[in-house]
Amino acid sequence: MIGIVGAGPAGLFAAEKIGKCVVLEEHPEVGLPEQCGGLISVDGLKELGVYDKSYVLNEVKGARFFSPHEDFVVQRKSSQAAVVSREMFDKFLLKRAEKNGADVLTDRKVTGIVRKGEKWKVDAGDDFHFEKLILAPGHSPHLVREAGLEPYATSGLLKTLQADCKMEMDLDFVELYFDRRYAKGFFGWRIPKGDGVVRVGVGSVENPVDGFSKFLKKFDAKPIEKFGAVIPIEGPLPRTAGKDVLLVGDAAGHVKPTTGGGVVMGMMCAQIAAESIGNPEAYELLWREALEKEFQLGLLIHQFRKNMDNTQLDQVFRIIKKDLVHLIEDYGHMDRPSTLFRAVDKETIFQIAALFGKSQ
Repeated sequence: MIGIVGAGPAGLFAAEKIGKCVVLEEHPEVGLPEQCGGLISVDGLKELGVYDKSYVLNEVKGARFFSPHEDFVVQRKSSQAAVVSREMFDKFLLKRAEKNGADVLTDRKVTGIVRKGEKWKVDAGDDFHFEKLILAPGHSPHLVREAGLEPYATSGLLKTLQADCKMEMDLDFVELYFDRRYAKGFFGWRIPKGDGVVRVGVGSVENPVDGFSKFLKKFDAKPIEKFGAVIPIEGPLPRTAGKDVLLVGDAAGHVKPTTGGGVVMGMMCAQIAAESIGNPEAYELLWREALEKEFQLGLLIHQFRKNMDNTQLDQVFRIIKKDLVHLIEDYGHMDRPSTLFRAVDKETIFQIAALFGKSQ
């Protein structure tokens, strides 16, 4: 029997592709509590074959970017990102997995795994024994370590805080704020969910509490509900497969360093995991062949941004406004930064690289 730990998008998508398997979910209900910003690329959802209006709250055509003293707008005629209800999205994936033969058990928190002979013994209240195991529990260093792999270092984690707030906002645009007063090494965001509700959040490589408070005050935002998460932001782990065990999603570091989004990349790797469940070496090779260059480029961008002060952020924004907005509109892709990178001329890259050197 194949076991999957975690009934988030990566775990459920792997379960759908495998069919007959057991999925262990720690929470009493799939999709709750919500801990995600809920902004997912339309192209990514369609590429995975899971795009469906049933879980979409709103769709946006562009983004407004702000540094402390500069700003620019990127927009297209068609929808670029879906603002989703993660509860509805996860339950949509749950139905697909169950329809294909997966047995999803909720309120089953996995507290430990250990190799016993030719099987994995999984402690989730009761003992489960699996011949093959996929770990998709989110950021869970103790389970990664018990699988015989090296977990994520705390230095590579992003801390996020978010709140749904009652306020009005242009439904066609998300807003991203690059300002170290609010978000150190990352950015703040406003995402319009519709019906007068906006998701307001910050991500920080340091403690986000103070910056989040200042960010809420900036908009006079009154939170309806607050939530947070810890996200591995600095690229995938060096090894994501061991003896009859595969890591997918946040557990493997399958998260875009540029945005902190892990749904599409995690599901792509989950599909590869399902197709190579009996061959850990093939899984490691295939997902890296498909996506590692995107993670590496995203990490380069993140390292550049992480070390910028506000003056340097303004300088980067001026370069983007002058030379890159039209390229972003033509070539930008939420999940594949390489499509834009290939279109940027060398002189502009050297200008930005010079700023990167000053930020070290």
